[in-house]
Amino acid sequence: MLTAIYHMLKDGTLYQDLGPNYLNPCNKERQKSRLIKRLADLGYVVELAPSQLASQRRTRGEVFLLSATDDPDIESPPLASSE
Repeated sequence: MLTAIYHMLKDGTLYQDLGPNYLNPCNKERQKSRLIKRLADLGYVVELAPSQLASQRRTRGEVFLLSATDDPDIESPPLASSE
């Protein structure tokens, strides 16, 4: 909020709402790589596979298959059912 106020005062402009999709990433490949890297940093091996549900229900295009490393300190979260 303070950043917006700063720029408004500095530039002498009025507030302009950037819209609900402003912060959504434009590049899906870059987002996919970033999320895979974040999961790898947490100790997960990520394998991407095309989702059959995506074509049927028009949802997101890929399903993530996760497995924990052999590190005993990392708990393996239960895989969520897509149903």
